[in-house]
Amino acid sequence: MESRRIDLVAAGPAPRDPYDPIAAAWALASAAHAAGGSVRVLFPKGTLGGPDPEGVTGVPIGYPIRRPGAALEAADFARAAGRMLQEDTELVLRDPAGLGALGVPGRPGRRARVVAFVRRLEVEAIDSEGPGPVGGLGDRIDRWRDRRAIRRLEREALTEADTLVVERPEIGEALRRTHRIEADRLRTVPPVVPRLPEPPSREKARAALGIPPDVPTIVAPAATERPEDARLDLVREGFRRIRPLFPGVRLIVAGLDSPSDPGLVAVPARDPATFSSCFAAADIALLVPRSTGFDPGLIFAQVGGCAVVATESATLPDRARSAVHTPPSDDPGDIASTLAELAADPAAIRASVSDGRAYATRFDPARVLEAVAPSGRSR
Repeated sequence: MESRRIDLVAAGPAPRDPYDPIAAAWALASAAHAAGGSVRVLFPKGTLGGPDPEGVTGVPIGYPIRRPGAALEAADFARAAGRMLQEDTELVLRDPAGLGALGVPGRPGRRARVVAFVRRLEVEAIDSEGPGPVGGLGDRIDRWRDRRAIRRLEREALTEADTLVVERPEIGEALRRTHRIEADRLRTVPPVVPRLPEPPSREKARAALGIPPDVPTIVAPAATERPEDARLDLVREGFRRIRPLFPGVRLIVAGLDSPSDPGLVAVPARDPATFSSCFAAADIALLVPRSTGFDPGLIFAQVGGCAVVATESATLPDRARSAVHTPPSDDPGDIASTLAELAADPAAIRASVSDGRAYATRFDPARVLEAVAPSGRSR
């Protein structure tokens, strides 16, 4: 990618937790910088985050908040961010697409290219909330006005973008149905998954956790700090059932505190370096998310050199059987059987790690960025 000025409009500052939804936008910014771009990230002022990634400049934007917490507040931020865009910027990334036009500077035919990542349709989100509490005529009129304003502002944001990026085909279908977006403006790509820091060696990672170098080790990364959402009880029960089969086996619960169990090591810190070290120490990663959807921990694990066992709730595009081992059900017995079968076969672990690393490349931020905003491309 040729050196170019890039402004990215994000929903918040650089996050400390790699599972934070905002992490994808900042991962794109890091990828753009690594490719030689001069990158700024514009985000709402007043929210706490972590340090800016190397080479990326974070720009907090202050703006009048007329309706705190309301969906329409996003349009106020968009207008403020638009005034801060560089006159000579060549590419504007917007993640998420949000509400309202930015007002991208430049002459007709010479303005920056705009690429917006559509995470959901705001007008459909407000419809899915239902009619709300029964109120008087004034309340119903206010809701109707809000919905009309959201639809108009969402269309402004979508119309301004040259390319609209979606991670799921159904979002693209909703865009065509709700806003009549032309198919040639849509790009469907895999989810962007941030790159974790380079891990320590396996020996150092295990030594730091007090794990012997020669015992089977499983890591269960938690996408959330809530034990019930991470299904910690299911993870612990599946692990208990394989302990009699593998002397010395260890379970690392990463990103979440846990009650004490024999062989269990809890690592509650949720920073990128800690997750990276936990994956480096393990042979197998176990993911059992409660909600059906994409879990970036699966890709973290594959890049980190773990074979992966994941329940059906961890959805993936073009799920490769050789890269992910799926138990027949969410029953702890089935999970334990799948773990035991894999742990007993070092050759299968090696093959799964190799296939997983190859599969994970499609989620690399640099690869996704090049797919939606190729180097040298201009409006």
